Amino acid sequence: LSLLLAFGGPRFALWAPLPASLWLLHLSLVNNASRLLPAHSWEFGFLELGFLAIFLAPEWPPSTLYPRLLPPPSAVLLLFRWHLFRLLLGAGLSRLADHSPSCWRRLDCAAAHHETQPMPTPLAWLLHGMPARWRAAEAAVSLAALILAPFAALLPSRAARLATFWIEAGVQVGSMASGNVGFANWAALVPALALLDDAALAPFF
Repeated sequence: LSLLLAFGGPRFALWAPLPASLWLLHLSLVNNASRLLPAHSWEFGFLELGFLAIFLAPEWPPSTLYPRLLPPPSAVLLLFRWHLFRLLLGAGLSRLADHSPSCWRRLDCAAAHHETQPMPTPLAWLLHGMPARWRAAEAAVSLAALILAPFAALLPSRAARLATFWIEAGVQVGSMASGNVGFANWAALVPALALLDDAALAPFF
């Protein structure tokens, strides 16, 4: 079903029952797996994203095969941005909470991150060897992208939304380039796409 949604063409991309079926299957897996494995907060975030994706397809059968003539509802895009705001701000504030490692407040958590993250890449080895000031800048940029930038995602200004997207995309892609933290980076990248409009996406299509 996922391959059909991704590669089946515009008619399937606009078919609301298809993402609805995928969401129900995912919900079933999460509910059954929670009986055997500890539930992870990321799973509930993915469920929320999957549920919102159902409403990106506003009608069936679509009146046109060209998605640019059938834009997604504005309310759904706003909910994607609201999800991104809550996700990033929650992640940022949790790093500064009392129970979090004090290295975030000292801006020296980047050293331990590159050394201990899952499946570090050669880039992680290079970043770990950078001067302390560089690693402090990494931590500061990460905190700013998580705590300050999300507020710009809710502004009516197009320039603010585009700037937020590129900031978040840069941080997430950089994180993926230096290590593998599973779906965590994609959980932020996917809803960030709601910050783009047709003019920003046009060069890619």
